[in-house]
Amino acid sequence: MGWKELKICAEACAACSLACGYCVTALLKSEYAEKLKNCTAVLLECIAICEATVAVASLNGIFGEQQCRLCIAACNKCAEVCEAHMQWEAAHCKTCADACRHCADTCEDAFNTVGNPVISVNIQ
Repeated sequence: MGWKELKICAEACAACSLACGYCVTALLKSEYAEKLKNCTAVLLECIAICEATVAVASLNGIFGEQQCRLCIAACNKCAEVCEAHMQWEAAHCKTCADACRHCADTCEDAFNTVGNPVISVNIQ
């Protein structure tokens, strides 16, 4: 993956991490915090994975592709979880879901652009 693709993925990961962090804070302050503990856990994992992806991708080394695949899977799962909870916390959950989908799509597109199609990883 070239510099342009790395930069695009890193920017999407950083934006996703920011949106997830905002969502976590809003959830913890909400009346639904107890009900949404699992969602909060997924958000925290997505933040960690996105931040690690920026660091690993910047090295352009041998584990970059695997880390990006993990990031795509984590972002898709986080978006799915946030979308499922939008009836309680619509604004920040939608923002987070949109950022997660954008990150997953952007990173996958970057790999496909350079001829390295990303194989989807399914997280249960």
